Amino acid sequence: MLVLILGCDELLGCAVTQKMLAKGYTVLGYSLQTTSSSFHKNNLELLQNGHNGHHFSYRGSALEQEWEAERELAKSFEVFFLPCQTMAVRHAQLLLAQTLKLQHLLSQLDVLHLVCASGYQLYYPHHHRNMQANELVAHPQSLSAARLRSMELLLHAMSAQFSTPCTVLRFFELYGDLADENAVVAKLWRQIENEEVIDLSQWRNDVYDFVFINDAAEASVRTIEHPAVRNSEWEFDEESLDSSEFPWRVYNVGTGVGTSLEELLNKIQQATGKQLKTKGNWQKDRLRHVADTEKFTYYIGYKPTTLL
Repeated sequence: MLVLILGCDELLGCAVTQKMLAKGYTVLGYSLQTTSSSFHKNNLELLQNGHNGHHFSYRGSALEQEWEAERELAKSFEVFFLPCQTMAVRHAQLLLAQTLKLQHLLSQLDVLHLVCASGYQLYYPHHHRNMQANELVAHPQSLSAARLRSMELLLHAMSAQFSTPCTVLRFFELYGDLADENAVVAKLWRQIENEEVIDLSQWRNDVYDFVFINDAAEASVRTIEHPAVRNSEWEFDEESLDSSEFPWRVYNVGTGVGTSLEELLNKIQQATGKQLKTKGNWQKDRLRHVADTEKFTYYIGYKPTTLL
């Protein structure tokens, strides 16, 4: 089976590609960037020189593909769409271009299942309970949330237009060795390791669901094996916002376990052996960003278990 991975040189995309290669798949990898940074180049070298690297073919930027060559290779594909999870707001236009490129792909190829990466940032702030995938997210409260929600709406429209099974995975806070420098764990780790003073007044002591990148990749791989199906009993109500009358589903991917930033700082301090230097006090109104993963565990049969 041929697999197309759009965003193979991103943090999540690279990890997913490694797992698909380990399972014996032949992977056609595409970048979702127009130019490659050293980060993206290093990820590509890792894939090409790694386990089963001879089954990996890098095809360039997906934004420049017309898919004729792919049509000659196979009649049908599994497809991952894995854009950068911490893309800056200024790159929102690029994400729109990336998502619209999928429309051209779906019109040209027979896609068996499309698995797409979204994020928890589109949920409304919570104080106590965990976040559920069927929550109303129609009124984004940040540009980052609006970017993600726009992408999801376009994906639903494509699923309806082309009858393509599409599963959206809302990943919670990802971390790992190659994580984006703006990710919460990476940013605080760098500050502590460099013995910088952390200004607590710039942070809320929020509770996060931290997801190890290998677990996130495994969740993606498990999902591709369970194509989204139509909800025959779908109604437009609060209980059905994570499914559709079309083959479209939304799941949370997280551990379901919350860790406060104060706890995170202490864990990093212990791991690095460096002195923790802080000033000021935490902002008030502590929020909770933790996944309710019950449906993902039930339908996909997997739950991330690696804890900080």
